[in-house]
Formats: sequence, structure tokens, C-alpha cells
Amino acid sequence: MDPHVDEPYRFAAIGITVFQVQHPSSNGGASTLVDGFEAARILKEQHPEDFELLCNTQITCQRFDPGDNSHGNMRWYKSRLPIIQLNDQGEVCGVRMNERQISPLDAPENQVIPTYRALKRLFALLYDDALRLTFDLKASEGLLFDNQRLLHGRTGFTPEEPARAVLTSSVDLDDFHSTLRLLQRELDPDAMHMLLRQGMAG
Repeated sequence: MDPHVDEPYRFAAIGITVFQVQHPSSNGGASTLVDGFEAARILKEQHPEDFELLCNTQITCQRFDPGDNSHGNMRWYKSRLPIIQLNDQGEVCGVRMNERQISPLDAPENQVIPTYRALKRLFALLYDDALRLTFDLKASEGLLFDNQRLLHGRTGFTPEEPARAVLTSSVDLDDFHSTLRLLQRELDPDAMHMLLRQGMAG
């Protein structure tokens, strides 16, 4: 599975993702991580016009769920946001890339080809082994990472019994930052007003 962020079709994308391996595969299924901020930095350095396009062009991501879930409820998620988000200091604060959930581009005619070119170049960086960290997780081991910065994936594996099993959950970025602030207040009251990255926002 290629590197991606989860649920970019939400206006408030998942903040912190938690994985725990219950049963690893014996023939693949290694975890992979890619730093989206580093890929964005390289894109800005090599192709500044593409970087600007992906910071300013609204790109639709969506997911239609026909009801194949535990509640049996049909859902249709859809958002239009830039792929790369900047904060008020002009620094990258969020990346939302998932090739399987990007809709056909809806942009002015003269921006279609340049925007697809920019996406292609960013995907090439994100899929380059030079930026990819690959490692195996044993049973009971897990990962906790920023879904708005790190893209995750896995290597291929062959189905077997017992099947590979990974539990996933997520924490809203605001709640995660709240806990950090409260801990910081207890540990060092003078430093409790720390500034935290705003992340992706609708």
C-alpha cells in the first residue's frame, strides 16, 4: 500500500493516528512512513511554482460509503482544500495526500495541466525510497504519529492464517494539544504557553 494520509476527505482531518499490531504477517506487511513536510520542502526548492499551486488550489477528496460498516449507515464525505496548508508564518503545517481519494480536478482550464503536473511531482517525491522509512512491527508493538505530516503505508504480504491484524484508532489534534498543554502546566508552568502547529483546517 502506497504512502498516504488517512481521511483527507474530512474538513478536519485525523490528527494523531495510533496503530497496534495484534498479529504480524510472516511474509511482508512491513510498516512504512514518509515525512510529507520534507517532501513539500523539496518540492518548493525544486519546483516553486508547483509548490505554490498545491498551497493555493482547492482539490476535492471524497469517499462514498454505501453502508458496509458496523452501523450500516450510508455516508458520503467530501472536502475541498489545498493539498499543502501553510500557517500564518508561511510554514507548512499540514499535508493531505491520498491518491485513492482525490477526485477529478475541478479547476480553471488553464490550471488543470499545471496542477496535475504538480501533483505528479509531489507523488514522485512521496513514493521515492529515499524518503521512505520501512520497518517491521512485532506483535503488541505499535506506532503513534501525526497523520497530517507523516504518510503511512505497508509493504505487500500474502494472506495466511492467523491473518495479519492491526488495531487502529485516532485522536483529534486539538485534544492531543490540550493534553500536552495540561502536562506542560504541571511540569513547567513558565513554559505552558507553547505554540503548537495548527495542522490542516477547513
